[in-house]
Amino acid sequence: MLHHFEPIKGIKYIKEELHFKQNPLVVVLSPHGKIIHQNAFHRIQVWGVKGFPFSKSKEESLTQELMWVDSLLVDIDIKIKWEEKSVIIYGGKDKEWIQEFTKYAGALANDTAIKQAKTSIDLFCLESQQPNVVNNFWKKGLQNVTSVGHGTTVFKTVAEFDKWKDVFINKGFEFAFRQHHHKVASTFHLCSHLEIPNVAGKIPDFIECPDCHRTMEVFISYTCCHNGDKVNGEH
Repeated sequence: MLHHFEPIKGIKYIKEELHFKQNPLVVVLSPHGKIIHQNAFHRIQVWGVKGFPFSKSKEESLTQELMWVDSLLVDIDIKIKWEEKSVIIYGGKDKEWIQEFTKYAGALANDTAIKQAKTSIDLFCLESQQPNVVNNFWKKGLQNVTSVGHGTTVFKTVAEFDKWKDVFINKGFEFAFRQHHHKVASTFHLCSHLEIPNVAGKIPDFIECPDCHRTMEVFISYTCCHNGDKVNGEH
């Protein structure tokens, strides 16, 4: 449609207001032109056409449908153990840290206590995964984020599994991990920083710190890759 009407204004709107960069977007509009969802792409992958119109209320109703089995079994004394599934997403620029964290996180995922409790832990390293693999992660229907933390605090939490193993056995992985990570994080004072290497369209007016929930300060930085094969003016 843009090619036949207002291509310049339309493309500018898609880039600046809808934040389109490279990956496809599925923007859902009401009959009156109101944006219902900025990008329903992942919801379509999870729910298909059943998720239409991909509003928050529709997503909540679909989630409730999946929980009806749990409600039926609340008062029934039968030996059914549902598998608890968790995902740890990690990455960064420190290759040595990634290798060490992968080793300890792998040991955690394969610990005998984890296996006996029928808990599965998937590891997603953003440094090593291909883009399509990371995108496929979102098809699992992520419900909530248990914890977000720095490499220092999360590494210590994973490495100290023996200290919170009993809590895990009694109260589950999500509760035990979040509780111990909060305890570890309270002993560190770390500053959060976020790098956005490429931005197409509108830059967010503010970003909330995941740790203290204050508005993060904005700084402008310049970097050089020190590539000796290229000099200024060459392309």
